[in-house]
Order: sequence, then structure tokens, then C-alpha cells
Amino acid sequence: MKSLLVCPAERPCLKYLAEAVPLVNLSFCGKLLIFYWIEFLAAKGAKHISVLATDRPQLVRELVGDGSRWGICIDVLPERCELSLTGAEQKYGAEPTEFLPAPYHVNLADHLPELPDVLLFSSYAEFFRAAKEFILHAATPDRIGLREIKPGIWAGLHTKIPSTIKITAPCWIGDCVSLGENVELGPGAIIESRTVIDDGATITNSSIASETFIGPGTEITDSIVIQNNLINWKHGSAIQITDPFLLAPLHETIDESIHPSLWGRLAALLCLIATAPLAFVWILVSNLRGQTVLREMRAVNPYSNENTSGPTYYEFANCSGLWQRWPQLWNVVLGEFCCVGNRPLNTIEAETLTSEFEKLWLKAPIGLVSQADAEGCFEKCCDEARAHASFYTVHRSARRDLQILGKVIVGCGRRNVTANSPIASRVLEQEEIPLNKTAAR
Repeated sequence: MKSLLVCPAERPCLKYLAEAVPLVNLSFCGKLLIFYWIEFLAAKGAKHISVLATDRPQLVRELVGDGSRWGICIDVLPERCELSLTGAEQKYGAEPTEFLPAPYHVNLADHLPELPDVLLFSSYAEFFRAAKEFILHAATPDRIGLREIKPGIWAGLHTKIPSTIKITAPCWIGDCVSLGENVELGPGAIIESRTVIDDGATITNSSIASETFIGPGTEITDSIVIQNNLINWKHGSAIQITDPFLLAPLHETIDESIHPSLWGRLAALLCLIATAPLAFVWILVSNLRGQTVLREMRAVNPYSNENTSGPTYYEFANCSGLWQRWPQLWNVVLGEFCCVGNRPLNTIEAETLTSEFEKLWLKAPIGLVSQADAEGCFEKCCDEARAHASFYTVHRSARRDLQILGKVIVGCGRRNVTANSPIASRVLEQEEIPLNKTAAR
């Protein structure tokens, strides 16, 4: 049986939603609108779906392919303008014997299949209303790893909820979301997949598009966030946020060039010379104890799609922390590493990066220290480390590198202070000061 699916054209009142992708490619609770429709029609018995697309049909075709992932046949047919249901039926001859019974023979994807009375694209307010109401319908059996942690609060696969977070139902948190400490979500918070929300942020009655960074202390209320657009759905107003420390997409155009700084290489050489006596003593003592001193490692080449082998580097085998990386100062001197970048991965670790979001790890130079180090995340391939690596790849700059170096140096100093010292007491007191929230409305 066949079915026709008419994709909505651009809506002038929703121009910010359709800046990057067609409206049918927007995500609702972790899945694209057009995917919901394909699954819905396939469940009704459709074996051949013709998708009539006006707005950027090539992007729709890239997503749905030929339909083999659903076990059906899909054609994406470009149209000059959005056809009405009657016009589509007349043009493509929806014969009763070949097509699904009415009303499923011709469909307009301007609503979610489960909410036929709520039109998505009449206004920003209706768009958010539909997304919020859909939370109750999104928990389908095919959602792997989805769990209801409390009544009305859903969290996806590979999303960890810190103990300091405050969540109020209804709330949807997608897959691979990184949440900071003291974050407040809800009521009515919709956090799409692969989003990073930093410490102290507050999100209420708002929808955050996938692969978005929300900065520390940022407060978002009654808004839709997509790309770097902050849309107030109540009033229909919008503003572009240019400060990436408040709000930024995680999939911008990436500078895939490696430019190891000459000053950074000289600084690494000076650091290597200054600490060489300490390293010599460490190696001597380790040899006297019969311990293995160095461990040889092979990194994957950054910017390589084939995970080809890159530079060889060494680390101390009998210690942990940043001192373990002392031999890698020589890689910085040679220009193989940068002072700041993403930590090296071997071939096996690189193969665990499955999504495009995670593969951003390999789109930045290898670094002696990383943003994850600056944030106190030393577990190499955990979800938090992947989120930090992806964010750094998109937003790396000289300013950010200096901030990361400063945080790492301060962090080393704090770890070396004993808990009973007056300095440690002052540090703990400073850490208890709440973050000032920056209103982004």
C-alpha cells in the first residue's frame, strides 16, 4: 500500500526554526518529525511512501534515504510549492486500491501523528505547546535506554543525572546529555540529545535543540533555543546570542588546521628543561624499585576519517595525574601535540566514537591538557569527557586555551593543598559561593 506525505514549506512566522534545516527535520523528544510520520504510516501498513518536499528536499532525502531502515520504499519528490491534500491527491492519483484508506492516503506533516489537533507551525507558542504535550507520548517501546526516573521526568541513554540537580516534572532529557552541578530543569524543560548544560544553569518552560551548549549560570525561561537563536515563544521575539559562554551550537564550522604555537613549543621546552632533574630522580627511583618507568602509546591522527595511526608518545607507567604526561612535553616541542587540545586516543578508543557529535573529538589537535582536565574530568572516554572534547573542537581559540591552562594550573595547586591548611579552608569557602545567574531572555 502507498501513502503521500506532504512536507510543510517555510513559514515566515517561524523563520528562525527553519534556518538550518527544513521544518520536518526538526527534533521532538529525541526523534525527527519526519521519522515519526514514516513510522506511523509504516505501522498503518504503508509499503511505499512518497515524500513531497518543497524546502531543501536534498536534506530530507539525506535523512530518510530509500526507506530501507524501516523496511519500506521511500521516494523524496521535490515540489515548487506546498501542495494541499487535495492537490497532492489529484497530482499523484491516490487510487483507493493502491493507497492506504482515508485519511492516511494523503498526509500533511504539520503536526505530530499522536497530536492531530495541535498544529506545530502556526506560531512559536503552538510549537512549544505541542512539544511539551508530546512528552507523555514519546516513551515508545523502541526507545532503547529511556527511563522514567520520577513521574513525568524522562532521561535518555548515556545521560547521567548529578545528585545536585533539581528537576521538576514534566521534563524530557534526551540521549548523551551532559548536565553540570546545581542545574535546575523544569517544569516544562525539553532537553534534546547531545546537549551540554553547564553548572548552575536554569531552564524552565523551554526547549533546547540538540547539540547545544548552555553556559554556567544561564537562565532560560519561556524560550526555544536552536542554533544560537533564543526565541521567546510567548511573544514571538528572537535574539541571536553571540557570546559562546552563554549559549552556542556544538556543530558549527570547524577550523581543521593544526598550528602549534611557537611560543607554546618554547614554553614546553623550558618546562621540560626546568623539570628534567625531578624527572631524572623519578626515573632513577623507579628503576631501583624494579618498576616499569615508561609506557609507549600510539595516537590516532586527528582529522583522519580512517583512524590512521599518528604520533608515538610516552607516559610514566607508575603514576597518575598530570605528572604522568611529563614525557609528552617532548611531543609539544616537536609540534606533534599542542599545549591545549583534545587528549590522544588510540585506535580502539577512537572506534567507540560512534555519532557525529562524539567524532568531533578527532577534529581538534592533540593536546597536553584538555578542557576536560580543566573541569576536573580525568576519566578519558566517559560521556562528560566526550562532551567537553566536542565543545572544545567547535569553540577552540587562543582565549579559551589560556583559560584552560589557567584552570589546570589552579586545579593542580588546589589538589596539592592539604585539607587542614588555612588555604584549603579558604578554597572550600569560595567553592560554596553560588553562581550568579545571567538572564538570557
